[in-house]
Amino acid sequence: MCLSQQGRRNGEALIRFDCKEHRDLALRKHKHHIGQRYIEVYRASGQDFLDVAGGQFYLQHSQGLDLQEGWLMWSM
Repeated sequence: MCLSQQGRRNGEALIRFDCKEHRDLALRKHKHHIGQRYIEVYRASGQDFLDVAGGQFYLQHSQGLDLQEGWLMWSM
């Protein structure tokens, strides 16, 4: 879950999928509803994760992180 500048949840999440098939299924939910919530789903990168998560810990421990494949930005 992503947090606002005030530390509150902002309705966005970055999700990493282990396989392209699951990622592609999630992308099909773009501009749909889950229950009564309208959602938008966008392709994202591992660099987007680092930009959102930030902090030196992630920068120092991201060597094994695949920064190219399988990421989505989920917005509710």
